[in-house]
Amino acid sequence: PESEELDALYDRFLIRRTVSQVSSGGLRELALLASSGSTSRQFDTEEAPLSLEDFLGCKDKAVKSVLVPDRVVDLLVGLRE
Repeated sequence: PESEELDALYDRFLIRRTVSQVSSGGLRELALLASSGSTSRQFDTEEAPLSLEDFLGCKDKAVKSVLVPDRVVDLLVGLRE
């Protein structure tokens, strides 16, 4: 991250992957992927994609290993109000 705004976001994601900037030609495909969850474009990668099963397994392990006390939940709810 090269700005304070991006630094703040970077701290909040557990799965990180460095990617290049979206090209002008790829912007439409990215928007379609974000809006519908699918695209006809094939993406080249040297790494195997993370399967849904792997992702859900990671999520389940994280949920089981992180205990959020009630007082923290109450604090977060209070901040929103």
